[in-house]
Formats: sequence, structure tokens, C-alpha cells
Amino acid sequence: MFTMKKILFFTLLAGAVAFSSYTNDNNKEPQILKGSEMQVHGGKAWTWVQLNKQGNPEKLGIALTDEAMNTVPVGGHNTGHAHMEGNHWVMKLHAKANLTPFNHVGMHWNPNGHEPEKIYGVPHFDFHFYSSTPEEVMEIGTYEKDS
Repeated sequence: MFTMKKILFFTLLAGAVAFSSYTNDNNKEPQILKGSEMQVHGGKAWTWVQLNKQGNPEKLGIALTDEAMNTVPVGGHNTGHAHMEGNHWVMKLHAKANLTPFNHVGMHWNPNGHEPEKIYGVPHFDFHFYSSTPEEVMEIGTYEKDS
């Protein structure tokens, strides 16, 4: 009988440990990891990645503070797709985002909008998620629009 009690005890203990690790994994919350903050005019911006319960990326995005949104320049003398000085940022992703196909994000503020005028003719941000490195993106040539 004494041996039977030991067997029962160790069986219950093993079951409790297995159940405990099972419930801990299932109770694990998704995790949001923040990339490095950058100065964007009078505010800040950063990338973020949300990992699911298994630690895999499920969402990727960019956050901007109200101060950044409220201090970007609007209008002015520049026209067209404005990559004016101070309106272009290369944003790094959190290290855990390496499980996605993306290397970095390019963020561009267009104070006058850009073509086509009817769609994008108002001030706005463009966000470009790149799988290439920033250096490879810089090597891409520009094109001249036919008049």
C-alpha cells in the first residue's frame, strides 16, 4: 500500500506540473514590443510589433504622438511628392520583428500632398515597409515623369 501511495503521489505531481505548464502557456498574453523612438518635428514616432501567445509576430505598425501630428508643416512653396529635408525618416523595427519579411520602415511627410491630386493632394504621411536594407533602397534610381 505504501508503494501505491508513492505512485499515486508522483502521478498527481506529474499531472499538476503538466497542467500548470499547459495553463501558463495558454494564459500568456500577446506582447507588444516597441522599436526605438525618433524625433518627428515636435513629437515622437516609433515602430511596434505585436507577438501572439506563441511569440510569433501578428501585427506590425507605427505610432505617432499627438505632438508629432500637430507640429508637422502644412503647405508652403514646395509642390509635388515632397521629400523635403526633415520630412523623411528611416525607422528601425524591434529585433523580434526579424520574424517578419520587413527590414525597416520609411516614413515620409508630404506637406502639400502629391499626385494624383484628387486622391493624395492633401498633406499626409506615406509609410513604406521595406524588405530591403536602407542602403539598398537608396540605390534605387528615380524616374522622370513624361510631360
